[in-house]
Amino acid sequence: MVEKFPFAAGEGTMLGVQFYTGNQSIPLHIHDFAEFVVIKNGSCVYKYQGRETLLVAGDVFFIPPYHIHGYKCDSDVEITVSFMLISSEPTGKRY
Repeated sequence: MVEKFPFAAGEGTMLGVQFYTGNQSIPLHIHDFAEFVVIKNGSCVYKYQGRETLLVAGDVFFIPPYHIHGYKCDSDVEITVSFMLISSEPTGKRY
């Protein structure tokens, strides 16, 4: 994971972008912020609410806060994750 330009967008709001590449599995996790995800290249299996869904290049989706999710990725995957914290006291914590 390589973090890119997290920046404050206003009081109580935090925006940022992370890029994932290669054969990285992201274990099931939960956090207090929303994510907007783009699969740029390759494919991965997305795990959410006990289900597994194959995601391929071009897929775009939204993950609300406090939803358990994770990924099992292939060797040529490129994923862009934009995250947004919206709270009077955002923590950015993963649980």
